[in-house]
Amino acid sequence: MKEIRKLLEKEGVAYSDGGYSWRDKPSTSAYKEKIEEAVKSGKTPVFVGLAVDSPVPENTVNVDHHNE
Repeated sequence: MKEIRKLLEKEGVAYSDGGYSWRDKPSTSAYKEKIEEAVKSGKTPVFVGLAVDSPVPENTVNVDHHNE
């Protein structure tokens, strides 16, 4: 996430990492409120390395860079 965070910050893209480490295995349910806020404000939530363990809106993008 460190490299992804650097790229996002460089480009001025808003993100939320919730303070989780990769060992924590974060999932969509942990970000439910953030996802809902983003959708309501017209943004497209992009998940990087999140397990999808809850229903998510259709306009989301899930980047699985671990091939899981």
